[in-house]
Amino acid sequence: MQHHFSHGHFKLVRANLYDQTDTHSELLQEDEWLLHPAAGDMRLRGNAFALEDTLDGSGRVFLKLAPLPDSRAVQSAWDVCADRDGTFELNTGDGYSWRDCAYENGKWGRIAAAHSIQRDIRPYDRDHDGLFLTNTWGDRNRDGRLNSEFLIGETAAGARLGADVLQIDDGWQQGVTANSSLARGAGTWNGFWATDPHF
Repeated sequence: MQHHFSHGHFKLVRANLYDQTDTHSELLQEDEWLLHPAAGDMRLRGNAFALEDTLDGSGRVFLKLAPLPDSRAVQSAWDVCADRDGTFELNTGDGYSWRDCAYENGKWGRIAAAHSIQRDIRPYDRDHDGLFLTNTWGDRNRDGRLNSEFLIGETAAGARLGADVLQIDDGWQQGVTANSSLARGAGTWNGFWATDPHF
């Protein structure tokens, strides 16, 4: 899918999303590039992009309906390409689809357009959206702490905070991770399924 832009007036914005809070403390980072013929062709990976006119703040948000780039079953070298000839292309050859929405008013319009796409894809349901979740991993509690007494205490603390859900975040796997209190120098942190196909 191709779009065209005028050099010198457009910027490309990418919102980098991250998961794995064990590894990343910042789950969102935003990058911007002014598009110019001298900059050459740009090929970027990601899920959320915007092409915005710097003169009037109008633009278009593009959201790739796919897992994060490093987590995709089908990998691709790039998701968007901005060429020096003024062509902006979305990679549709990897089987994942795109949604897009026009906006005005710069950054705030861009945010509203992204929210509009999300609401269109998945309407808000107050019975299961926006719930306050607590997680037993929050203070690095490991499998050795998962017992009735600990979970009753976590449930009571969550209730005092007004939490809707308590997520028990360990003990879900077969086998031992390197972080386990039972590991004693053994266990794995990467390549779980190579270590145990039933992990």
